[in-house]
Amino acid sequence: MKLLETKHYQIYSKTNSKKLYIKIFNSNTKTWLPGKSSKTENIFDAEKIAISWLYEKKHSNSSILKKTFLKLLNSENIKSSDANYICKLLKQKGLVSNYVITKSKQDIKASEYFLNFFDPEKSDFLKEKERISKPLCKSTIHNNLGIVKKYWIPELKEKYINELKKNDLRNFIEKLQNLKNISNITKKTIVSVGFKILRWAYKTEIIETDITSGIKNFSPITKERRILTPEIIKKLFESEWNNTAAKIANLLAFCTGMRAGEIIGLKLEDIGENCIYLQHSWSNYDGLKSTKSGKPRIVYIYQTELLNLMKKLAKTNPNKNNYIFWSSVNSQKPMRTESLLRALKKQLVKIGLPKELAKTITFHAWRHFHDTYLNGKISSRILQNQSGHSIEMIEKLYANHEKPTDQQELFSAQEKIFGPILEPSVKQIKIEI
Repeated sequence: MKLLETKHYQIYSKTNSKKLYIKIFNSNTKTWLPGKSSKTENIFDAEKIAISWLYEKKHSNSSILKKTFLKLLNSENIKSSDANYICKLLKQKGLVSNYVITKSKQDIKASEYFLNFFDPEKSDFLKEKERISKPLCKSTIHNNLGIVKKYWIPELKEKYINELKKNDLRNFIEKLQNLKNISNITKKTIVSVGFKILRWAYKTEIIETDITSGIKNFSPITKERRILTPEIIKKLFESEWNNTAAKIANLLAFCTGMRAGEIIGLKLEDIGENCIYLQHSWSNYDGLKSTKSGKPRIVYIYQTELLNLMKKLAKTNPNKNNYIFWSSVNSQKPMRTESLLRALKKQLVKIGLPKELAKTITFHAWRHFHDTYLNGKISSRILQNQSGHSIEMIEKLYANHEKPTDQQELFSAQEKIFGPILEPSVKQIKIEI
């Protein structure tokens, strides 16, 4: 029941209390502040207290402003931008560590954000890559998404993207470090995938700070690249292979250093008189795509008989797709890269290499062999040109009248290094058209 009211204060009683209560008028919001007990039953004493509250520290301007602020928070007119501003101030004062404004960019669980990052329909990152003509191939997207699902999602749990802290990353890396069944190279890849996502989130202002900054990734222990010796290679290609196409593909990799995907993606029209016009590579996920560098190149081969074998092999293709290394299972695709490696390992065991040792050999070992044995025999520029430089670089050499000399230098080195093995091996292979 209201007992006394002025424009600055009210004194009233409550049915459940003998003490009198006081309300102070807030001139900023034009509303009455919540009532507080005066702790007295005497109205004259209560009025003295009300007056003192108006001028003393207990209800100073600062206190009234705070109450004004709290009153405004209940307003229906407050916008998301206002809420964001308020939360930022609270965070600066150390009263809030993290916050999420409803329906803002940050209003997304970290697990959902990580999954969306490799979704072509939802990922701004992938769309940007497409826009600047540096798209991620499907196999890379598939592999990265697999890493996210297997390793990152279980750790992210229900946290929002902007709730993640440096300490979360350190804990994640520590858990990875304790895993004994995966190599440091794999661990580094796992961490790199997550860091790429978080750095993009920082770049696009989803999170306020780059929480990956200053955190060291794994440093893989580089194992010595295992390559076959010339003696083993000679014995390997002198032996009879059950799979003629796989033998030709391995011979090609041996003398050119071409990648498996580049080899199986070759078509009849890619074969020149003494070279291969390498324009594509094959991936099980992407199909026929550009080379790893994104640019075509010319791969020179001094041994034209090997090129003739490839042409003959292409003419045996019943699928009418001109693939040289064609598939007997799928008429729309070339043979799988796995079949090249499988045939290689089987043949290595056949010539007497221990099975456990044969397991450690990869198809990419041909590329290491090629670069290792040509290194120092020809200029690094020619070697780079042969193994990865673009056609534009070759054209530049034409303009400088250097190509004939370069080609002669390369062919001379190829004949000396690969000839003793390549020439008799090629002569052994018979293809009936």
